[in-house]
Amino acid sequence: MSCAAALFVFLALVVTALAPGAAALKTCYMLFGPLSDLGYSFAHNLARTEAHRRLLAERPALELSSRYVESAFFAPDRGAQVVQGFVDEGCAVVHATAPGFADAVRPFVARYPNVTFSLQNAFNAPSWQPANLVAYGSRSYRQWYVAGVAAGSHSVTGAVGFVAAHTDIPEVAAAVAAFNVGVHRSNPSAQVHVLEVGSWFDPETDRSAARELHEVLDCDVVAHFGDSNAVAAYAAAVEKEPRAPRFFAVPMHTQANLFSGDAVLTCVHSDWSGVYHAINARRAGGLAATQAGMWSPSVPRLCTVSPRADAATFAAVRRANVSDNPFDGWSDAALRALSLKDGRAPRELTAGLTDHGRALAPASCRPGTVVVCRVDRGNASLACACTPCLAGAFATDGQQCQPCAAGLTSAAGAAICAPPAATAALTGAALAGVAVAVAALVLITAAGVAVGVRRRYRRAAADRAGAHRAAANMPKSGAAATVVAFGVADAAGFWEADAGLMRAFVERYLAEVRAATAAHRGFEASGEAESVLVVADAPATGVALAVAAMRAVQDIPAPYLFDGATKPAVSVTIVHGAVAVETATPPRPPGGAHHHSDGSSSAHAQPYFSASGAAVDAALALQVVAEPGELLAEADTAGWAVVNLPLGTCSLGPRRRRHLLGDAGPDCAVTATRRLEVPGIPRPSYSTKYAYDE
Repeated sequence: MSCAAALFVFLALVVTALAPGAAALKTCYMLFGPLSDLGYSFAHNLARTEAHRRLLAERPALELSSRYVESAFFAPDRGAQVVQGFVDEGCAVVHATAPGFADAVRPFVARYPNVTFSLQNAFNAPSWQPANLVAYGSRSYRQWYVAGVAAGSHSVTGAVGFVAAHTDIPEVAAAVAAFNVGVHRSNPSAQVHVLEVGSWFDPETDRSAARELHEVLDCDVVAHFGDSNAVAAYAAAVEKEPRAPRFFAVPMHTQANLFSGDAVLTCVHSDWSGVYHAINARRAGGLAATQAGMWSPSVPRLCTVSPRADAATFAAVRRANVSDNPFDGWSDAALRALSLKDGRAPRELTAGLTDHGRALAPASCRPGTVVVCRVDRGNASLACACTPCLAGAFATDGQQCQPCAAGLTSAAGAAICAPPAATAALTGAALAGVAVAVAALVLITAAGVAVGVRRRYRRAAADRAGAHRAAANMPKSGAAATVVAFGVADAAGFWEADAGLMRAFVERYLAEVRAATAAHRGFEASGEAESVLVVADAPATGVALAVAAMRAVQDIPAPYLFDGATKPAVSVTIVHGAVAVETATPPRPPGGAHHHSDGSSSAHAQPYFSASGAAVDAALALQVVAEPGELLAEADTAGWAVVNLPLGTCSLGPRRRRHLLGDAGPDCAVTATRRLEVPGIPRPSYSTKYAYDE
């Protein structure tokens, strides 16, 4: 062999060793967020491992290795340092798994033409696309349309929610619009409520937005287009609540039902392994990169429907056709211009959809405050604000106020709890004061008879003074106020069993209710002996009043127990709305007048007023269906008041309990309610006296 021929063979071997078809291949992946997101980055890493397995099965002799860096987008340089590290390590293929990496990757594509780069770029192929760059993406709106059909078919409340990362990004806007069309295909009267998070990966805000859609807007299905698994995790937590309604999530990226179980109605997940295998296989085979198949329809997929779904939902999904969606026939340019903002989406895609704008992030609330949302009645949108926790509670995460531990307390809006101020030590002056008090006690004892005679006159005077104070606190007739209705379960049975014990219990119970009413500047409206209506000025005040009264009633001591173990159970219902008030002569309680500890009696120990209106009617209607010991708040009332109080709630959704109305036959009363979960007050033991058809 001549020297020239030998040199030619040597150079050919060198080129072959350096060519893309070399026997060794290292592939590297830039993951947007953490693997623990159980969402976007988790899905891409699953695809990495599957692509690795498939290529090894096809090329057993290939020396194949792969590695990844998670949360690369959140590095200070947004991934540029990661790309440089990959190239320095000898990575032949660098996969940038999110559009946000475009700026980091771009300078390296030109600098290293022998490295194959891939960029997940959603709907958009980059305008700069040299031979060593592959752009790939997924168009999942067909699957989102079918998911919307499932959500609309399932929804009982007629309210469906959607937590969206960015509503001005075309791929998100297309998913929301397709989902909205699907919802109305199976449920034309439904309303779809959208909350924008403003971030691809913000689990806390994702979860908070899902909670607001569920608890405030009564959405019984909430979909999610974002990178975390937070909405599915929220649905799984709701599912564990006793007597939870049929609440579901429709998440994306991964098969979320593997992590969140039956709480996932269905999901739109992505299988990127085919894309990564195709890119890696061409490089391993010495072939140039190509765009062919990079927007493969096999990437987006639907999860199976939850076994908790009803038969109608299964049937609706079977009838739905992924090709029957609003974007068939759209050009790429039209899809890339789609946005839910500024009226850039056609009306046929957004009919029945309400965009509530940007969700308030819990991280934006200072310690001691939490996100509280309510429905703005003027425009039917969510109005959210950072609201201070009440005294006796604290908050550090902006999401929920927590009660202080035993022996600790806090001021309103506190981030921590602390021991109460120590009582001052007794000094010589204090001891002298004790001596004076003892002497005064002796004089009071000597004048006991006179005190007993005057007591009833002082009570009458206090009643008149209380009447003036309560009248001053009364809302204007017809104005909005919060009605708190107290009732005693099976009161007639307790009166019949032991009227003396029942009278003693009712006296103590009413005293506690009235003390809580006075402390919260409410006033007592007309009612029977053991059934009391109290009116407060606002939902938060009414809930705090109810909780204080229930805690005090729970602490009524042993002498008021029946049969040595059981005492009457009190239920409370709370509704905010229009109330008409006027003074009235109070009715006498069963068994005659109230009896006081000194032997005197009166028709009522406090002044009464008459209250009527829609809020009163609703509160009394909820009393009919409340379980013994239960605190119920009408859904909007709870949404306004509960989140900033040291207690939790359990959504009952559309609570339906059937009862007979004489000859009228069965009647189904439907009232959207929240059950209040109060620390220190046990949950009620549910009876079977009502038939649920939830």
